[in-house]
Formats: sequence, structure tokens, C-alpha cells
Amino acid sequence: MKNAARRALPSTAIFILHTLMPAKENDLRSLLTDGLQHEDRFVRQYCLRYWKDQPDRGEAQARRVIAALEAYGMQAFPYPHEAYKIPLDGDSFDLLVDTLEDAPCFDDKDLEYFGRWLQWCLSVEHERLPEVVDFLKSDRVLGFEGNGFVSASELLEQIEASQGHDALDADACYAAIETALGGIQDADEFPHEIVGKIGSLLDRLLCVASREKVADYAWALLARNPMIDQEAEDAEEGDWTDDFRFGFGVYLAGELGLAEAIDRIIDGISQADWDWLNELSDRAMRKMPPVEATARLRARWWNLPEHGRLFLSHTFTVAHLPEHRDFYLENMARLEEHDFEIVPHRMACALAVQGDADSMIEATEYWEENAHDPEAFEVAETLYAIHRLRSNEASILEVIREQMLDQEARQAAADERMARLSEQWARKQRLKEISLRVVRTSPKVGRNDPCPCGSGKKYKKCCLK
Repeated sequence: MKNAARRALPSTAIFILHTLMPAKENDLRSLLTDGLQHEDRFVRQYCLRYWKDQPDRGEAQARRVIAALEAYGMQAFPYPHEAYKIPLDGDSFDLLVDTLEDAPCFDDKDLEYFGRWLQWCLSVEHERLPEVVDFLKSDRVLGFEGNGFVSASELLEQIEASQGHDALDADACYAAIETALGGIQDADEFPHEIVGKIGSLLDRLLCVASREKVADYAWALLARNPMIDQEAEDAEEGDWTDDFRFGFGVYLAGELGLAEAIDRIIDGISQADWDWLNELSDRAMRKMPPVEATARLRARWWNLPEHGRLFLSHTFTVAHLPEHRDFYLENMARLEEHDFEIVPHRMACALAVQGDADSMIEATEYWEENAHDPEAFEVAETLYAIHRLRSNEASILEVIREQMLDQEARQAAADERMARLSEQWARKQRLKEISLRVVRTSPKVGRNDPCPCGSGKKYKKCCLK
């Protein structure tokens, strides 16, 4: 493969312990849950990213994240917004509130992180939203102005908007959805507000209608054929409504875990390349029963368009089932057949998570051969976390950690540069706004008018000569 890349790093496969035991799924998930409190921030962040994508994360993971907040402070995780995907039950919410109320804020960065963790409160069980409102109006929070991220008042507005559909029954939801869909066709650009409203209505429908009724509705939406693509988004003759109907059907199928809809979702992403639909399909497939979703995908894999493989490869990474080991290796070996090299990189991650000696060696070799590609570093991060969680003393750890620290330093420097540029731009805008406008106090003199100096000459012949 890439010999130069291989020479740039020492061959580490031989240093991996061959005493590694095959990873058992329950053991692995326990390790990845406990890893949310790990002393190594890189391991914590990997585990948080892992659980963000899992459809069955919840109480145990939420409490580990909060425990890390208590142990390591507001900056326990570099990207705390990823925790928002982990739902809070009542007890976890109480624990988070206690932690936020007691946690000190030492500098501006702590204040920014305080706002990010505040937003996680919105993931609590819906019936406890009044308690979130009380907390956001408390003395500890009320004065928080967001520090460039989110303010308490903005969060209160989000809650108010989410509660707007609480009184609707199933029939009212169906009617409101159809009314909202009617406004899509006249939109000049992507109708963000309408899409958000329909999403909220669908969530309410899932609460008040029977599973059978919602499944029937999902199938009615999936019966439409998506035709839109990125180039046709602004075409006047395009009918967006059916495209959006199909997309909302995909969303409902995912929320319900409708395994029988898997092939229909694959049909849709094969037929239309549209980022909104691609992302919905990705999320829906990850919520399907993993054995069925990966089996159906694998059967159609090499006939999928490149964008389909790009988005749906995430399904294999999240499921990381050992029975697909040969499939992961096949994709890794056929790297050059993928327009998006992140696809085989993800397969290498799924292989590394297996945790057995052979899988770790093969994933390590793959990373070494593709270390020139920044997107392949996700494989290194996976290897690092699994080794640390299993307390393996592999020399690859030092190599990867050095690169992660270097990457972290470069990102911090880039963020600092962007902050300076933003401040410079803001300063220029402020100066522009306060610049005094020249005000004329006398009529404008025309070129052929008598010169105001009293010479009797025309202005163009006197003052402009």
C-alpha cells in the first residue's frame, strides 16, 4: 500500500499483546460505559462519542458522564454537546442539576462549558420540563448570558416551543402535519422552520397514537418516491412535498424500529442524493435491529451509490458485529474502490472494537498504511481507547497519544486565530456603526452655478480650476 506512510511510523503490530481475549459484547459495553469516567480525557471522549451514536444509551451512561463532571470539572469532555444524545432520566437530571449548582466556574472557558452542560437539561423526560424551567430561572442560572454559546433565556424559549404541541391528540397531529406539508412547496429555500415544526409534531404523534397507527402512517409516507437531489433543490418545477413526505416516513420508521422498512430506506437513499434525506436514513438505520439492518445492507452493499455507502457505513460502525469481520476486511482491502475513503476507515474502526488480538493487529496495520489520511485517525483513536480500556501495554499507545496531543494543540491554535479574527471583524463593525456621517448644511452647488466665493464665475471655472 502506502510505503512512505508505513515508514513514517514504526511497525507496531508485533508489540500488541497476543494474550488479548476475544471481546464479549456485554464486557465491551461495560468497559465503554465505565470509560466515561476514565482518567484519560481521550478515552473519555471516545466513549462519549461511542454512546452518542448508540440507540440504547441511557441511565448508566448519563450517570457516568455526570460523575466525570464532578471529578474533572466543567471541561471533563472536549465536546460536551455530544452528551445531548444521551437521555436523562429523572434521577440523572437531579444529579446533573446538583452538579451544575455546585460546580465552580473559574474562567471564561468554564462559563462556556457551563452553558453547554445546561443545554443537556433539555434531554430530560418530557414530564419533568417544568422542573427544568424552574432551574433555568434560578439564581444560579438566570444571570448566565451564554458566553458566546447559549443563554438561559434561549433554552427557556426552546422549552416553550416544544410544549406548544402538548395539548394535541393524534387526529390534531395528523391535521397539523398535513397543513405544514402544504407550505413546503412554496418555499424558496430549505424550509427549516416548517421541517422543525413537523419534526415536533411527529414526536408528539409517537406519544399519543398507537404504534400500529403510526406504522401505517409511516408506510403511507414511504410509498412516495424521492426524486430530489442536491443539484435540483432550487428547481422551480420540482415538487418538494413528496420528497419531504418520504423523509419523514424514514424518520418514523427509525423511531419505531420498523425492520420491514429497511429495504425501502435503502431504495430511497439509492434513488436520491440529498443530504437531509441521507442523514435521516443514516440515523434511522442505526435505530433498526442491528442484525437485520447490517444483513440487508451487506446484501446490497456493492450496488449502492457512493453517497449511500458513505452514509450507511455508519450502521456497521455502530453495530460492530463480529459476524461481519470478513466484510470489514473486504472493504479495507478494496480501499481504492471507494470514492470516500472514510468508508473503509469506519470498517477498520468496527474491526478494532472487536478487541481480539487478530482484529487489533489488522486494524493497526491498516492505520499505519493510511496514516497520511487525516480521516483515518479515527481508527487510531479507536485502537487507543480499546487498548487503554483493556489495560493493554502496547507501544502504539505512545505514538497515537503524541499525535492526539499535537492535533489538540493545532486545533487550539486555530481556534485562537479564529477568535482573534472574529474580534477584529466585530471591532471594525462597531467602528463602522459609530462613524459620523457627513451632514450637508447648504445646498449642493452645480458645476454651472455661480461660485459661492463671489467671483461671479461659474463654479466649474473658478473653484475647480
